[in-house]
Amino acid sequence: MKNKLIKEVSLKSTEDSGSKAEFRFSKLQFYWFFIPGLILFFLADIILIFNLNLDWFLATNRLSEFTGEYLWMVVTFISDGLVSFIILIPLLRKKPEIIWMVLIAAFFSTLLNQIIKRTMHIPRPPSVLADDQFNLIGPDWGRFSFPSGHASIVFVISGVIALSKVKWNIKVLVLLFFSLVALSRTVVGVHWPLDVVVGALMGWSCALIGFSLAKRTPWGYGYYAQLIWGALLLICTIILFTIDYSGFNNIMPVQRLIAVLFFWVGLFQYYKIIKDHQLKHKTESSI
Repeated sequence: MKNKLIKEVSLKSTEDSGSKAEFRFSKLQFYWFFIPGLILFFLADIILIFNLNLDWFLATNRLSEFTGEYLWMVVTFISDGLVSFIILIPLLRKKPEIIWMVLIAAFFSTLLNQIIKRTMHIPRPPSVLADDQFNLIGPDWGRFSFPSGHASIVFVISGVIALSKVKWNIKVLVLLFFSLVALSRTVVGVHWPLDVVVGALMGWSCALIGFSLAKRTPWGYGYYAQLIWGALLLICTIILFTIDYSGFNNIMPVQRLIAVLFFWVGLFQYYKIIKDHQLKHKTESSI
């Protein structure tokens, strides 16, 4: 009975703190990562070579005429940095290394994004086009457009998932969903297609940095790290519930729904992490 208990606790401990096996870079993982990155690279080249930035912007910006504006408000809201991190809460207990990889990659992606934005000073569509030329949904989000920080963040997450030991169908669904989220930045009228594609490529590339550095820093996904990230993510859900900061009309009900849902999921994850650790400590003390 004791051996069985020790085995179960050992298994849970491995799940809680991540495993070095998660960082093996197999040939299949290489293709999962390399092919989407190559597609993004060629898309950026096509836009530049054939000067398609304006044409593609106007074409994608019209999508809200067929679906309504509210759908794209919700979709683009998911690319908000706060929301993007909150949706990682279900991974806190069994896949904490993914959260750590995302945090590292997001740091480098955001840093690079801000350097390029403040160096190139490319204006957003609302600063260039007349009001009757396109449809702006929500706020115009400041002056500088290139690259898209929102697209970078969601493709950081998608890239990390592609590099992790996750089922292929989940990888495909995550990539397709976040591609739609990135596309929403042109639909709401705040980014050019090139901003989105280069931002996505930048986030996707930074995911590799997160993958590489996370395996060298296991303290970032151990038990105490789980408690810290868990507490911060729970605080983020409270902020999301209380502060209306998005600039979109009537988005607060969705914002609060996301906050409440992930708060309770996070609270349960937090409880299970502590219980698993206590059980492990109790068992080790009795041996």
